[in-house]
Amino acid sequence: MKNLSVKITQKHINKGIRNNGEYCPIALALKEQYKLRNKQYWFVSSIAANICKEAHSRFNNSMLYHKRYSLPSIAKNFLDDFDIGKLVKPIIFELKVEETW
Repeated sequence: MKNLSVKITQKHINKGIRNNGEYCPIALALKEQYKLRNKQYWFVSSIAANICKEAHSRFNNSMLYHKRYSLPSIAKNFLDDFDIGKLVKPIIFELKVEETW
């Protein structure tokens, strides 16, 4: 495992969209600081940061999760507060990921 240092700035907070896993401040920071490849993208829930890749089938369009990494408490609390409209301030936290992420 290795740690990714994730810095949430006021810019990420201002541009973030509440209750939106692709455009919350944490997802915006991850997209900016840690680029992904092969049509993968970051999706953040209140408990995890996910590296996703869209998969299409002839039966339905679905999102497949490739990797899921638990958010530390500071990030969970930040996101919970942001999603309910509370005032949040910039933070920095460590996200533990696999070496081959």
